[in-house]
Amino acid sequence: MAEVKQFIEEHIPKMDSPEKVYHLFEGLGYKILDPSFKGKRAFGLREKDNEAVKEIYTIANYQKRFQIFLVELNQISSSIIKNLPLYFERETQYPFFVLTQDYRQYIFVLVEKIREDVGVWRRKIIKLSLDRENAYYTDKWILSEIAVKDEEDPIGIYNTLRRSFSVEKVTNKFFEEYISVFNEVKRYFLKQTKDQKAAHDFTQQLLNRIMFIYFVAKKRWLGNDLNFMNTFWQIYTEGKKKGNYPPDTFYRDWLSVLFFEAFNNRFAPRKYFPDELNKILMLAPYLNGGLFTPNRLDKIGFSIEDSIFEKIFDFLNRYNFTIREELPLEEEVAVDPEMIGRVYESLVNLSEQEGERYAPGIFY
Repeated sequence: MAEVKQFIEEHIPKMDSPEKVYHLFEGLGYKILDPSFKGKRAFGLREKDNEAVKEIYTIANYQKRFQIFLVELNQISSSIIKNLPLYFERETQYPFFVLTQDYRQYIFVLVEKIREDVGVWRRKIIKLSLDRENAYYTDKWILSEIAVKDEEDPIGIYNTLRRSFSVEKVTNKFFEEYISVFNEVKRYFLKQTKDQKAAHDFTQQLLNRIMFIYFVAKKRWLGNDLNFMNTFWQIYTEGKKKGNYPPDTFYRDWLSVLFFEAFNNRFAPRKYFPDELNKILMLAPYLNGGLFTPNRLDKIGFSIEDSIFEKIFDFLNRYNFTIREELPLEEEVAVDPEMIGRVYESLVNLSEQEGERYAPGIFY
């Protein structure tokens, strides 16, 4: 498994052509076909879908029951993702798609059939989005999990993919890492106060606020930067290395400004912020839900070293946060608001088992 993870780590950034997509699956243990096995005409695409599809390659074929297809698109849309499986039903029982428009952005699509009644089936689309130049930890982890070794059974291969593309699996992984970071940060605050509840609540509030910004950034409300929180942190850390900013001032001079000024229409440009950052924060949305309103916890006066934020961002930057509203039979393998809700439910249950009773802290 370590070899597979190393292969994924090295290969994903270089995956810029059909041949390298084939090599991805070859490295994962699949028996690939000749790249000349291509041709979209064979699938009888309707006019609109035919215009959206540039070319279709058959990467692997296991007894015509499980097949992997690389689909080059002129334009990616939700309709083409939904329609594609319809054309492949005559060809294969279990299709798996790799969709791309530019060989940088990819969508891996697993089609799962859900039985609703005797002889009545519905298709469930499970998606994994991948930016090969900025792949998340979870993206690479899931792709390493679909590796097969000496597997010839098409159903066995399909079940490997189905288990790997489980949203529940990602939820459990996120919860496990969240609890670890939460407890570590809470212990840090407990050293500053004897109040267990205050340390717990402030930890939860801090993580709530930071995670909420990850979702806000996905709406392109912060300078159109989908990874704004990471950019914000990197500007500070790089400036600190050059001696431009004092150490351990990220919370006081940066994050607090973002929380209590930018999101409350009270931002005044800072001389120590780059001009572009000042412009972004001047246009930050007013978030009046109360999450960024100073409260009794903020008045306690907790100090926060930069090392705490290193742990928090190392964890959160491993996951892809999404705000996409999926259909009932469509899922994306990413961290969405619904997943955060499930994580908090689990956190409440865990707290009650340990004799603690805290508010669930659902914030979205």
